[in-house]
Amino acid sequence: VFCGLSRNGHEMLFEAQKTSGRQGDQEVLFRFEVLAGIVAPPGEAYYAASKHGVRGFLESLQYEVSGFGIRVHLAQPGSIRPDLAAKPAPPDLAEPEHDALRRQSAGHWKHSIESGMRASDAARRIVDIVEKPGAPFRTRMGRDAVWIPRLKMLLPNSIFFALTRRWFGIGDV
Repeated sequence: VFCGLSRNGHEMLFEAQKTSGRQGDQEVLFRFEVLAGIVAPPGEAYYAASKHGVRGFLESLQYEVSGFGIRVHLAQPGSIRPDLAAKPAPPDLAEPEHDALRRQSAGHWKHSIESGMRASDAARRIVDIVEKPGAPFRTRMGRDAVWIPRLKMLLPNSIFFALTRRWFGIGDV
């Protein structure tokens, strides 16, 4: 994910730079990033690492391209309940010793998707962000995308870790 974004992103930005400067033109680079780019969920280490990388790439990129009239925005939704997410993909753990973790966290993912924000609400927010010239770099959408990062920042790591294990239904695995 990260390598593709950085490679394609630079090519797209090169083309945008060539056309920037026209009267009234402004390019927008918009990336939709999941909550795993903020807080790493149990059982998804590689996925979370790639999402953290994307976030860092875009965060730095916003400074590099602003002089060319290019705006960079990052939408970080929490759980969204589109039809295609009705059956979440299993965590990226392939080792049999992680079977218990997969089983225990499956209930969390199912509940998160069922209680997430509607896809149409997220789509409206995205249109508002892209159309608003002074929109912030980062927009978090959904209750979990707003509160989970706040809790991570405010709570001691040991307490946040224990709460995360509880949210995901992870006992002693």
